[in-house]
Amino acid sequence: MGNENSRLDLSRIYDIFDENEVLLNKKELYQRYIEPFQNKDFKNPVLAIYPKTSDQISSLFKDINNINDVNVVIISSTTNPKFLDDTVCSENSIILDLRNMKQIQFIDRRNRVCVIEPGVTWDELRKKLKEKGMRPLFPLFPRKGKSALASILDREPHLIPKRQFDISDPLLCMEVVFGNGEIFRTGEAAGPHSIEKNREYGAALTNPLGPAQTDIFRIIQGSKGTLGCVTWISMQCDLIPSKREIKLIESNNVNQLNEFIYTSVRRRLVDEVFILNKNLFCSLFPQKKIQVKDYVLIFSVNGYEILPDQKVKYQLADLQDIMTEMDLEAKENISGISKNNLTPFLDGNIIEPHPKYINNMISVDLFYNTTLNRVNKHIKRAYEIISNHQFPREKVNLYLQPIIQARAVNVEFSLMVDISESSHSKSNRKDARKILTELADYISQNGGFFSRSYKLINEFAFTDRNKGVQDSLRKIKEIFDPNYILNKGQLIF
Repeated sequence: MGNENSRLDLSRIYDIFDENEVLLNKKELYQRYIEPFQNKDFKNPVLAIYPKTSDQISSLFKDINNINDVNVVIISSTTNPKFLDDTVCSENSIILDLRNMKQIQFIDRRNRVCVIEPGVTWDELRKKLKEKGMRPLFPLFPRKGKSALASILDREPHLIPKRQFDISDPLLCMEVVFGNGEIFRTGEAAGPHSIEKNREYGAALTNPLGPAQTDIFRIIQGSKGTLGCVTWISMQCDLIPSKREIKLIESNNVNQLNEFIYTSVRRRLVDEVFILNKNLFCSLFPQKKIQVKDYVLIFSVNGYEILPDQKVKYQLADLQDIMTEMDLEAKENISGISKNNLTPFLDGNIIEPHPKYINNMISVDLFYNTTLNRVNKHIKRAYEIISNHQFPREKVNLYLQPIIQARAVNVEFSLMVDISESSHSKSNRKDARKILTELADYISQNGGFFSRSYKLINEFAFTDRNKGVQDSLRKIKEIFDPNYILNKGQLIF
């Protein structure tokens, strides 16, 4: 690789970063970056660095490219515990922790866009946008300490499918420091000028395409930090509704609910819309005894600044016609669960305890994209596999999130396993992963697409069936990170 040195020069690190931006204490490194993952195969990092600017990151990468066998692990979220095996600390790892890059560089209400750095969490962004009468396009159950930028780069779906026109939404422009140390901006932000200068020229940073005929943002999103470090993004936002009606539909037939989604989203009548299975819905309200059918669809109809009451009224009337034809009933209350109980979830509030980590139970997840018409077949096969492994059905959570105008759906199976000291925690998680690996194998051959990469599904996303993808990824890696310094162990690198 043409590297000149074999060891890290700390004096050079301190030329780039202040002392308070570098962590060397082995005990603190272990507690922050190894312990939360509960993975004994991880190695203690050499050090952690807390940059504040893209220039610092660029200088660091250029220096590290002259060192043999170094792995830069990029982290921006402070959530604990970690649910996915999407961070790998190997020998000679340097943690690049972006938690101190917390600027919200601007908020543009007219164009419904804002620019954020990696350290900005969903809760911080929600509070700041609220001052302008705006809100982010949230995922369901954002976690405390979760980086909004990291979530968007990972293609975590938001709740309003009619606002998503492309798989990349709500991502717009970005600045990225590639593994070779080059700083690059995409879309409308491309060019030599700063964000401030671009703003003076009237750029709203809403167009992600380019520069020229390249759409570099598409290969950065979902690359898990293996090509570069994203230092800011511009993202689509929404206005806070002036009026909102929230309804629930319960059914034992998921196909019936899927048909409602197809029709209502195509006619742009619903805003937030998603389906939870009975187990997940009931787990959100542990203090209540809930009687409900197998699946619950939750939807909202929002009115904004112009004639909000009239808008909500006519859309609800049209939705009632659709439900009458489909023999469905929208309710304001199911077993005491009403609009007041559901509003915090739709508003992106931090829920504690988090549904994925409650009562010494933690979720082991499988998520993928498919089309709504395939969902019922996948669910049936999933429960067959789960029954064959004698895993309790009441510990299986299912979340269906329509995406891209409901042309597709993000499916998320979560197996809740006991991690208390009295249980066989490691064995429980291993058994759950075995079940989901078998299911992932089936999904990969029956219309599923793994757009969010992590360890459990990588072997199906990048198998010999996709050899052309492997070859393309390696060529791209050699362009942007030729010395393979970034996030080793991710994807196929």
